[in-house]
Amino acid sequence: AGTFPGPVAGTLDVPIPADARVGALPATVAQAIWQAELLRLPPAALANFAVDLSPAVRARAADALGRLRDEAAVQALAALAADPDADVRAHAAFALGLTPGSASVLGKRWGLETDLTTRRALATALGRQGGPEALEMLIPALTGPASTAAADGLGRLASRKVAGATSDRVVSALLDTLTTPIFDLVVVQIGRAHV
Repeated sequence: AGTFPGPVAGTLDVPIPADARVGALPATVAQAIWQAELLRLPPAALANFAVDLSPAVRARAADALGRLRDEAAVQALAALAADPDADVRAHAAFALGLTPGSASVLGKRWGLETDLTTRRALATALGRQGGPEALEMLIPALTGPASTAAADGLGRLASRKVAGATSDRVVSALLDTLTTPIFDLVVVQIGRAHV
């Protein structure tokens, strides 16, 4: 990790952390995105990166938008969640989970997404931002390929005390999965539900 002079705000020299470097981003692009994030610039400062031709740049822009935790980023993240590149969609789904006001976008994407990695990110994000409606998405997913993430999402809903998340129906659905390989995670999530 080197330091680069800051193209966003004068000559701010800051190290770029390893997680800020996604794929083969040009150093100036990685540094500009990192500075927008570091300086807590409005999401609009990342608009050009969110529509860049490079999927790696768009994925990194999604990460930065999520870490801003700004409701104003929801529209840009919604567009990235519909990106043709599955990796970009997965990054956007994770970022939506960090962004207040994203529950409706997450619900819409849940119904459309077919990529397993992205569905897993959406399940966790629904747990972070969803309301009672997320239960209807996550409970059926306990028996599918995203079962571990669905259990995690349900646990997150329970720890946030979302209405219905600690109901007998949810606990029963989690207990029904104990015959699957996600046993340990289910035990943790049931524990979260009763804290």
